[in-house]
Amino acid sequence: MFNTGATMHISEEAQRKNRSAPLLCWDIAHPMLPKRNSIAMDINQIEHLQDTHKWQHELNFKKLLTTNHTLILTNVNREIVWTSSDFFEMTGYTLAEATGRKPAFLQGEKTSEKSKQLIRERLGQFEKVTARLINYRKDGEAYGCNITIHPLTNTQGDVTHFVAVEKEVD
Repeated sequence: MFNTGATMHISEEAQRKNRSAPLLCWDIAHPMLPKRNSIAMDINQIEHLQDTHKWQHELNFKKLLTTNHTLILTNVNREIVWTSSDFFEMTGYTLAEATGRKPAFLQGEKTSEKSKQLIRERLGQFEKVTARLINYRKDGEAYGCNITIHPLTNTQGDVTHFVAVEKEVD
């Protein structure tokens, strides 16, 4: 249907729900378009999970994802239930390969026992923890990783999940 010049009005409710941006002609050939699309998909997925589980937190998932942080979401048993798309780029593992596994599968010979113990203790007490780890990609290559793990609570104050915010470092 063609717009005959009549002004179209979009309700305020529809404007709030519409989180997409207009596609500009130079975006079609832009080399970052696939990255932008994967970030947008990650944002939609994590916001859907947030709404479903009614998490109460101060994390800005959108900012974290747009500043190249990788997110790993686990249940309270510390089994992976979701990862941002950057997880594959960082580790070489797909979401399907990681789902149901504990993030410790990424650790290995050079991973600090002291850091692993600190993480276990803090998560066991449902506390936020920050550490630097040596993890291993699917191909066996070691990489440094700064990680902060946040417990996520629902409106009743119960911890339902943990989210690890990770950034690869040299």
